[in-house]
Amino acid sequence: MEFVFYKEFSNDEGTQGVVSYKRPIIKKNGVFNIYFNFPWGVPSTIVIEHPGGTATVNLAFKTNYSLIGKTTHFVFTWETSLEDNNEYKSLAKVYINSHLASEQSYTYFDVFPNTNVDSSILIGGNSGTNRLLDWHTSNFQMDQIAIYDKALTKRTSCRSFLENLSL
Repeated sequence: MEFVFYKEFSNDEGTQGVVSYKRPIIKKNGVFNIYFNFPWGVPSTIVIEHPGGTATVNLAFKTNYSLIGKTTHFVFTWETSLEDNNEYKSLAKVYINSHLASEQSYTYFDVFPNTNVDSSILIGGNSGTNRLLDWHTSNFQMDQIAIYDKALTKRTSCRSFLENLSL
């Protein structure tokens, strides 16, 4: 999956009364959930929940480089392969502006998580009527959303990032 986003400012952190605000980005129940997390008193992050676990990327992604106020190219890949008899390996990767920001591997025996689920893809919000779950997503812009049936390679991710620079 890949998309380009722009987050104008970061002054929507939690307050002492509300420990953390989760701002939805994109989600498919049972497969992935990607959101901004603005906790009180600690660095803000992008959280990626996926079948193998959870990856977290700080918004201050590299030393002296913040994702706030910049157009950012985001890629998440998750692939599973049969390594040995009844042993599956999964690899989850997050690329920010073509840089590997997070990498996690998982081992499953006999069965790996089923991602062939019948659920909607929600972009920029959650389903339901609880407006607090969708609170304050207005300063976030997203474009060029693409969901693939296989994991992107680093080369493909880099090429896509470079193509987006020229837009």
